[in-house]
Amino acid sequence: MVTEYRPRGGERQGGPWLVARGTEGHNRAMTERLSSILALDLGAKRIGVAVSDPGRKLALPLTTIAHVNRDADLKAIAAIAAEQGAGLIVLGLPRRSDDREGPEAEKARRFGQRLRRFLGLPVVFVDEWETTVEVHERLIAADVSRGKRRQTVDKLAAALILERYLEGRGVEPTGDA
Repeated sequence: MVTEYRPRGGERQGGPWLVARGTEGHNRAMTERLSSILALDLGAKRIGVAVSDPGRKLALPLTTIAHVNRDADLKAIAAIAAEQGAGLIVLGLPRRSDDREGPEAEKARRFGQRLRRFLGLPVVFVDEWETTVEVHERLIAADVSRGKRRQTVDKLAAALILERYLEGRGVEPTGDA
């Protein structure tokens, strides 16, 4: 089951909504409150990782994985998911400013399918519209140096993606996609 979460409205405004893709155990993952959620922000060089608390109320930046290759990335994510007791993966879905999906979104979808098969966990896609930009703006406002920003931006973007998911997790998924 792969589910996509994104805000309502063409301009990414309004309340959140979920679009379910597939038919297997989404409800199991949505109601299992004892496991944490692992969120990923995929980049060309790095993958930002964030995790929720087991109660699924907080989004905490965790680490950054240096991209090596697909298999090494999957293994690194699997190790973190096992260590954190993750029951669900939230993956950032990059969209264009006109809300259409481009090549990067297709790569994220393929990676999400691989993750689902490799980990055996449900994967939810969350619209990551301008998460990295927002994190950079927050870090600049906090007067964080360029070097420190580079070290932390990916895991903070993953935490922002996870925050977006947690804010809309009570929304029922729809069956059409």
